[in-house]
Amino acid sequence: MTSLNRGERTVTPIDVLRRYERLCELTRVMRTRAQERAWDELIDLQVHYVESVEKLAKSEKGLSFDIAQAERKVELLEEILENDLEVRQHLVERREVLDRQMQGTRNRQSLEQAYGASGRQRSPIHEL
Repeated sequence: MTSLNRGERTVTPIDVLRRYERLCELTRVMRTRAQERAWDELIDLQVHYVESVEKLAKSEKGLSFDIAQAERKVELLEEILENDLEVRQHLVERREVLDRQMQGTRNRQSLEQAYGASGRQRSPIHEL
């Protein structure tokens, strides 16, 4: 087991594993928000996720893990990746829904441009 001095505090493999645990919990929450279609909350969580991954990558650089720690890290990474995959699948589905909605809007706008002037004119029947 190695530890490295990162500024004021020495970072140990145990510290890094705790960060992986927190990151794993964050991805569980993100997965739940994606399942619930809570998109605004998910976006906020994703910002935190990216920041956490960046900090984690810096903090574990140069550390050595014993076998048990390395196995635990692998378990956590597997769950993190599974959660991330499910979140991404939900986001792809959401993007497809939004794409269809945007295409429908574009189609309506094209129809309004093509037929809008004549479609807005009142027919003589309506004036009776």
